[in-house]
Amino acid sequence: MAVARFGSIAFVVAATLSQGAFAAERGGDVAARCAAIANQALPNTRITLAQAIGQPGFTVPGTEANPVVVQAAFCRVAGTVEPAINFEVWMPLSNWNGRFQGVGLGALLGAIQYAPMAQSVAKGYAVASTDTGHKSGGGDATWVIGADGKLNTGLVNDWAHRGIHEMTVKSKALVTAFYGNPARYSYFTGCSSGG
Repeated sequence: MAVARFGSIAFVVAATLSQGAFAAERGGDVAARCAAIANQALPNTRITLAQAIGQPGFTVPGTEANPVVVQAAFCRVAGTVEPAINFEVWMPLSNWNGRFQGVGLGALLGAIQYAPMAQSVAKGYAVASTDTGHKSGGGDATWVIGADGKLNTGLVNDWAHRGIHEMTVKSKALVTAFYGNPARYSYFTGCSSGG
């Protein structure tokens, strides 16, 4: 820790470890550290993927019609919170800026938002997104009504508030497990659904 003086005002400056050097400082292989995230025990959550993407230029599977190319090396983690809230969190393998960003949705959309995630991880953010428990376009409300013709309150609750909350809590826990420290700052960007 250092103290800087400007006139009669003193500022305390904390020396921080460069997040870009976290792998060397923490020891071990970042690919192995990423894969180990699959073993994290989180309440009501199943980790379905923990994969280190070691080179920039990764095209996200399933985005072939409108390719999403990630220009950063990152740890890609996917999970499901019971009963069906899917989420992903991407964490830079180097040059993490110490910040977490949650990405929201718009209207009734039920889809992980890969394009804004790619932009954020390339800027050094650990970033997460969720489908809020259903799959649909922004104007598609067919999932709101169950097969019995009644309101599907479970899905509506997941979309209205639970999905964003669970994504955030679980993703922040995974960020802390991966880096060994929590994010110093957290942000949320989104539209009408949780924005």
